[in-house]
Amino acid sequence: MSYVELEKANLSNENLKHWVEFFRSGKTLDDAPRYLKKAEEVVAFANLSKEERRMLMAMEKNIAIQESELSSALRKGIKQGVDALAELIMQGVPLEEAVERAKETVETVQPSEDTN
Repeated sequence: MSYVELEKANLSNENLKHWVEFFRSGKTLDDAPRYLKKAEEVVAFANLSKEERRMLMAMEKNIAIQESELSSALRKGIKQGVDALAELIMQGVPLEEAVERAKETVETVQPSEDTN
């Protein structure tokens, strides 16, 4: 067990306010330092039941998988777009016209703002 003597510790009133609130309520203030907010997350996770932790970890895994799939799809789409543009240019289509055709293709594939 460790003890901190507050009169010897180099804590500003602002830092002390955040620590006192954290130890008193288990919560951090909005303007608390990032390391204290991280401590709050660790404590909250530790206080979850085994089943809640399992569910949270499964949700985080699913989110990571979805982010990876979206990233892969984006890279694939960009590559296809660049390949299509390069093909048009190699066929002798002027650059400006090739870019316009590419824009039209993107607009037909891209969902409109109204559908969101």
